[in-house]
Amino acid sequence: MNDKIEEKIIGLLSFASKMGALIYGKESLERYLNSNHFKILFLASDCSDNTKKMWFNKTATTGTLLIQFQRTTKIELAKRLGKKELSAVSTSNVDILNGIKKYVERG
Repeated sequence: MNDKIEEKIIGLLSFASKMGALIYGKESLERYLNSNHFKILFLASDCSDNTKKMWFNKTATTGTLLIQFQRTTKIELAKRLGKKELSAVSTSNVDILNGIKKYVERG
Protein backbone atom coordinates (compact mmCIF):
# COMPACT_ATOMS: atom_id res chain seq x y z
CA MET A 1 0.00 0.00 0.00
CA ASN A 2 1.41 3.37 -0.92
CA ASP A 3 1.69 6.37 1.41
CA LYS A 4 -1.17 8.23 -0.25
CA ILE A 5 -3.63 5.38 0.32
CA GLU A 6 -2.41 4.87 3.88
CA GLU A 7 -2.97 8.57 4.57
CA LYS A 8 -6.51 8.43 3.14
CA ILE A 9 -7.35 5.37 5.26
CA ILE A 10 -6.10 7.06 8.42
CA GLY A 11 -8.14 10.14 7.51
CA LEU A 12 -11.27 7.99 7.26
CA LEU A 13 -10.46 6.27 10.56
CA SER A 14 -10.01 9.72 12.12
CA PHE A 15 -13.47 10.63 10.89
CA ALA A 16 -14.83 7.38 12.41
CA SER A 17 -13.15 8.30 15.71
CA LYS A 18 -14.87 11.69 15.73
CA MET A 19 -18.18 9.92 15.07
CA GLY A 20 -17.62 7.58 18.02
CA ALA A 21 -17.44 4.58 15.67
CA LEU A 22 -13.85 3.51 16.39
CA ILE A 23 -13.25 0.01 17.76
CA TYR A 24 -10.07 -0.63 19.74
CA GLY A 25 -8.90 -2.70 22.69
CA LYS A 26 -8.43 -6.46 22.57
CA GLU A 27 -11.84 -7.47 23.96
CA SER A 28 -13.81 -5.02 21.83
CA LEU A 29 -11.92 -6.03 18.70
CA GLU A 30 -12.45 -9.73 19.39
CA ARG A 31 -16.23 -9.18 19.74
CA TYR A 32 -16.17 -7.17 16.52
CA LEU A 33 -14.30 -9.92 14.65
CA ASN A 34 -16.97 -12.44 15.66
CA SER A 35 -19.79 -10.34 14.20
CA ASN A 36 -21.45 -11.32 10.94
CA HIS A 37 -20.67 -8.44 8.60
CA PHE A 38 -17.83 -7.13 6.45
CA LYS A 39 -14.83 -6.32 8.66
CA ILE A 40 -11.36 -4.83 8.30
CA LEU A 41 -8.72 -4.77 11.03
CA PHE A 42 -5.84 -2.28 10.83
CA LEU A 43 -2.47 -2.85 12.48
CA ALA A 44 0.20 -0.26 13.22
CA SER A 45 3.53 -0.70 11.46
CA ASP A 46 5.47 -1.37 14.65
CA CYS A 47 3.27 -4.00 16.30
CA SER A 48 5.16 -6.71 18.12
CA ASP A 49 5.51 -10.10 16.43
CA ASN A 50 3.22 -11.65 19.05
CA THR A 51 0.54 -9.01 18.42
CA LYS A 52 0.79 -9.53 14.66
CA LYS A 53 0.55 -13.29 15.03
CA MET A 54 -2.48 -13.06 17.31
CA TRP A 55 -4.41 -10.74 14.98
CA PHE A 56 -3.33 -12.64 11.83
CA ASN A 57 -4.73 -15.85 13.35
CA LYS A 58 -7.96 -14.23 14.53
CA THR A 59 -8.65 -12.50 11.22
CA ALA A 60 -7.93 -15.67 9.25
CA THR A 61 -10.53 -17.64 11.21
CA THR A 62 -13.21 -14.92 10.99
CA GLY A 63 -12.89 -13.92 7.34
CA THR A 64 -11.68 -10.45 8.21
CA LEU A 65 -9.53 -8.35 5.89
CA LEU A 66 -6.28 -7.39 7.66
CA ILE A 67 -4.32 -4.31 6.68
CA GLN A 68 -0.97 -3.52 8.25
CA PHE A 69 0.21 0.03 7.82
CA GLN A 70 3.67 0.38 6.31
CA ARG A 71 4.75 3.62 7.97
CA THR A 72 2.20 4.54 10.64
CA THR A 73 3.41 3.55 14.12
CA LYS A 74 1.29 2.82 17.20
CA ILE A 75 1.94 6.29 18.63
CA GLU A 76 1.30 8.09 15.33
CA LEU A 77 -1.91 6.13 14.76
CA ALA A 78 -3.16 6.87 18.27
CA LYS A 79 -2.32 10.55 17.97
CA ARG A 80 -4.25 10.83 14.70
CA LEU A 81 -7.24 9.02 16.21
CA GLY A 82 -7.28 10.84 19.54
CA LYS A 83 -5.97 8.00 21.71
CA LYS A 84 -2.73 7.27 23.61
CA GLU A 85 -1.43 4.15 21.84
CA LEU A 86 -3.11 1.79 19.38
CA SER A 87 -1.73 -1.42 17.92
CA ALA A 88 -4.96 -2.53 16.26
CA VAL A 89 -8.11 -0.66 15.36
CA SER A 90 -11.25 -0.81 13.25
CA THR A 91 -14.56 0.97 12.82
CA SER A 92 -18.17 -0.08 13.09
CA ASN A 93 -19.16 2.33 10.31
CA VAL A 94 -19.86 0.18 7.25
CA ASP A 95 -19.76 3.13 4.83
CA ILE A 96 -16.24 4.02 5.96
CA LEU A 97 -15.16 0.37 5.68
CA ASN A 98 -16.56 0.16 2.14
CA GLY A 99 -14.71 3.37 1.21
CA ILE A 100 -11.47 1.98 2.59
CA LYS A 101 -12.00 -1.28 0.72
CA LYS A 102 -12.27 0.68 -2.54
CA TYR A 103 -9.00 2.53 -1.83
CA VAL A 104 -7.23 -0.76 -1.12
CA GLU A 105 -8.60 -2.46 -4.25
CA ARG A 106 -7.48 0.45 -6.45
CA GLY A 107 -4.04 0.76 -4.89
